[in-house]
Amino acid sequence: MKRTPAGLGALAAAVLVAIAAVVPAISTSAETRPGWADWDPLTGSAGDWSTTMRLPAAGFPAATVTSDSRGGVGVISGASSWLSAATPPGELYGSSRGQQYLNLRPQADRPTSPSTTTYSFERPTPAGGWAFVLGDIDADRAIVAARGADGRLLTGAELGWQGGFNYCAVDGAPSCTGDPDDAPAWNPATREVTGNVRAADTSGAAGWFRPTTPITTLTIEFYQRSGFPVYQTWFASLARDIAGTVSSSTSQAPRRACSPAPR
Repeated sequence: MKRTPAGLGALAAAVLVAIAAVVPAISTSAETRPGWADWDPLTGSAGDWSTTMRLPAAGFPAATVTSDSRGGVGVISGASSWLSAATPPGELYGSSRGQQYLNLRPQADRPTSPSTTTYSFERPTPAGGWAFVLGDIDADRAIVAARGADGRLLTGAELGWQGGFNYCAVDGAPSCTGDPDDAPAWNPATREVTGNVRAADTSGAAGWFRPTTPITTLTIEFYQRSGFPVYQTWFASLARDIAGTVSSSTSQAPRRACSPAPR
């Protein structure tokens, strides 16, 4: 039987219908799970500390942490200080109550002796889906720097500053008293987070970041402005679990006859 192009087109359409009838139907859904970082115990001594930080999102690179902070520091349980669900990061990642964070200090308690803490990720981080929080920024200041996958120093905008807040001045706060207006300020040009203008030792002042570019290293220089300051660092991430079902149809598509071409 001779087939014209029109006849071949009809045959191809019939084959496609038959294939479509047996292709599995896939139904998926994604559930987002927030989580806070886990930390290995802080080891070493004053001027030479180290630990490892791990975020719960599957495949997120672990970070080796080194710091030359003075003593009186450690990985803290989160039982007495936390970010409640009413804080800006808590609204996204849930309460950090009972979740670990890191306490560090300057290298020495004078304005010219900052500590340098470096987070070296085992490979570049994702471009989003995670955050870090600096807490108890009041009688002190911190300079934040990060390098991308190509070694480039990230801009202040790429660090993703989300704003300052006071975690002692919201619902569900730990047993501390804070002023909602007591929150650190951010200078994107210098990448500097600075506490209140009086350099007074207060409670709950914090600021947070959500980087928008993959990062290989994150460095925080922490400077004393007055007194004996300490600062807190939390990390959090979002993970998406994908669940789905696959079903297939074995029904046959209607058969189409090939009409003889006109003679």
